[in-house]
Amino acid sequence: MADPDFIFGLDQLAGFGYTYDLLIYWHQLDAAIELVRQLPELSIVLDHIGKPDIRDGRILKWSKGLARLAESPNVFCKISGLVTEAHWQYWKPDDLVPYLDLTFQLFGPERCMYGSDWPVSTLATTYEVWLDQALHYFEKFSLTEQTAILSGNSKRFYGIGK
Repeated sequence: MADPDFIFGLDQLAGFGYTYDLLIYWHQLDAAIELVRQLPELSIVLDHIGKPDIRDGRILKWSKGLARLAESPNVFCKISGLVTEAHWQYWKPDDLVPYLDLTFQLFGPERCMYGSDWPVSTLATTYEVWLDQALHYFEKFSLTEQTAILSGNSKRFYGIGK
């Protein structure tokens, strides 16, 4: 992520109206923060909320990095891929809640978007189970916010329907 040619290439995307999906693991958040700071005009979405180590319950370092990344207004966060970061056979919805809570606290419902991570997520669950879990979690938000999370923010971010 620190390669000048890579950064130059990403910088060109904004001029063409393109976006960038940032797929990293939690331990790469510091490098991602430096990358994002160099690309303030590029709309970037952090995939899978930065792939935190849900399986081992590690949250502190991820949460600090996520908070710093969320300071950049051009960064959105995709609510996807969480179950594959948990224990595939033994995860339960409560395992995901602290990570979801912090993500929404930092990005707000206006910069979060639902994603399925299908078919990769089928390593740990079915599409239907993940969707049900996400919808249940989103019930705490207003209907307007739920619509934004489930479709509106994605349309706005990716420029769909312009």
